[in-house]
Amino acid sequence: MVGIIPEIRGANSMTADQLETLTRAYIEDVFNRHDLSRLDKYMNADIDSHWLGDRTIHGVPAWKEAMGGFFAAFPDAAYTLQDIFFAGEKGVWRGTWRGTQSGGWEGLAATGRKASWTVIIIGRFANDKLAEDWVEYDRFNLLRQLEIGIPLRKSSRLNGPLGSKADIRSISFGVAKCQLPRLTIAPLPLDEAESGKGTPNKV
Repeated sequence: MVGIIPEIRGANSMTADQLETLTRAYIEDVFNRHDLSRLDKYMNADIDSHWLGDRTIHGVPAWKEAMGGFFAAFPDAAYTLQDIFFAGEKGVWRGTWRGTQSGGWEGLAATGRKASWTVIIIGRFANDKLAEDWVEYDRFNLLRQLEIGIPLRKSSRLNGPLGSKADIRSISFGVAKCQLPRLTIAPLPLDEAESGKGTPNKV
């Protein structure tokens, strides 16, 4: 019908500044006060929360259960906001969690250890509430602090092709074990590099 503008599904009426204010209140209420009783004030009921490298959580009840378990394990958990900005329907906030693991979490028994780790969250808003987010947190550094040191130990040194060298370091996470290569590329001798006779190293 002429003269009627259709409603855009999921559109936000808030400005970027208002979304930032909402997010700051969300961080203070939920992250720092551990108040999970009013999530509907900040989140859409069908929120999708992607904890990258871990899992995706669908819906407020599942999110509440997951964060409730985290707060039970880290009852003194506190979040320090360091950066935040918004553009359109999305915002990004970066900060640091600090807490003491006083209870079991992610299959780890309580360690009593203090830990701090960084988190970057990208949030998408619809209907003036958080509809989806992508959470990237320093899981390795967190686990390193909770485990018994998780020492890095050199297991072998390999000579690769074209003069490249690799340190293979074995990292143990209790029952899980992985190997992370650290590659160092050996530069060409100066005379060969200048003459163009040498072949660049490739990995």
